[in-house]
Amino acid sequence: MKPMMNLTLLFLFWCSGCSKTELIRESNKQEKIWATKNITNYSYTLRVNCYCSIERNGPHLIKVTNNKIVSVNGQPYNTELTGTLPTVNELFGIIQTKLA
Repeated sequence: MKPMMNLTLLFLFWCSGCSKTELIRESNKQEKIWATKNITNYSYTLRVNCYCSIERNGPHLIKVTNNKIVSVNGQPYNTELTGTLPTVNELFGIIQTKLA
């Protein structure tokens, strides 16, 4: 089993002067880098920006084991409290969908 890795992800797709093509290219590049690392156990912090409850917005410390979310903020993952939260792989899918 690989050691748990902590990482901080900050997805900023605000870029004055950047074209959609450049954003897609950069996202694809970053996704390939992530995929080559073959990281399956990690934790990251996610903040959702919506007009939602504080429980939904976070920030959330998400722990992922074997590519599945196992805990959020030190508690077992419960979608009734936080809503559905993404793994990093799922985040890349969301980004690709939004850019398309």
